[in-house]
Amino acid sequence: MSCDRRSRCSWAQGPAATRSGRWWTGVWRGGRGLFGALALVLFACAAAGAYERGIEAMGRGDEAEAVRQLEQAVREQPERTEGWRELARARLRVGATGPARAAIDRALELAPDDLAALLLRAQIRATAGDLALARADAEVVAARSAAARELEEAAVVLARTGAPAAAIAAARAAVERSGGAAATYTNLAVITAELGMADAAMEAASDGLRRHPDDLGLLQTDAALRLRTGDLAGARRRYEQLIARHPQPGRVHLALALVSFEQGDLVSARNHAARALQLDGQTRADVHATWVVVLRATGEDARARADLAAGLRRFPSDPQLRRLAAADGAPTRP
Repeated sequence: MSCDRRSRCSWAQGPAATRSGRWWTGVWRGGRGLFGALALVLFACAAAGAYERGIEAMGRGDEAEAVRQLEQAVREQPERTEGWRELARARLRVGATGPARAAIDRALELAPDDLAALLLRAQIRATAGDLALARADAEVVAARSAAARELEEAAVVLARTGAPAAAIAAARAAVERSGGAAATYTNLAVITAELGMADAAMEAASDGLRRHPDDLGLLQTDAALRLRTGDLAGARRRYEQLIARHPQPGRVHLALALVSFEQGDLVSARNHAARALQLDGQTRADVHATWVVVLRATGEDARARADLAAGLRRFPSDPQLRRLAAADGAPTRP
């Protein structure tokens, strides 16, 4: 008997043998023999199904269902390392840090050299505030792993647990291991920016864009870094590159409205704020707030009051809109 990838059980040898009464007699007489083996295979099939259903649930964002399925999987196959590891991941995602730690400890008891489990323990420990222990785990992963994804994630842990040099080294190693993938350049740029290394962050983004000039993630990262360093003109150029290709153009219009406002270009700010409102006004309160501020700056006070009232009807609890309503004069910035 065998299990396929969808956890269905099928006869490996075909049904012919079941026609013999002697065969059934042998099964029952064997007790712990063939019948016991059959039970174990059926047992393994059920557990594989629970594990796979848990992974599928986690993939679609249903972490609660993932926890339920993976708990069933480890009950049925308590020696399966990846079951405990992914249960720990699912528990961490629902905020159950203590149970996540218990599950990952069990995974590492079963497989002490599993770097994926060690990395997850580092993340769990960092979430729980055990920074020194998290850093120690991440350092081991960074030293031993040859996988770009693991190196990237280890770099994030190291950056957030007070090991900047190790974080940058791991992020750079991820770039090398991936063959220069765009996402690894983005990760390097973000990590160096978080560590306050603006020049290194810009260098990483620029290096990535030389290899991947049309990558949306790198373009967005580069634009954000330019904003952070006060390069408004450079940020504006990047957002203008993005606007026709971004899957959420309303967000790019909003960014351009803010940049244009900071530059004193109220005509452009108004045009982009209006477009952002048209695209995202049903779902985002911040576009209403930006629109109202721009209208006030252009002297359109009556329209600003009317549109602020409309925004408050849609988002009555939004603090920024409520502050705008309470303000006597126009705020100086969106």
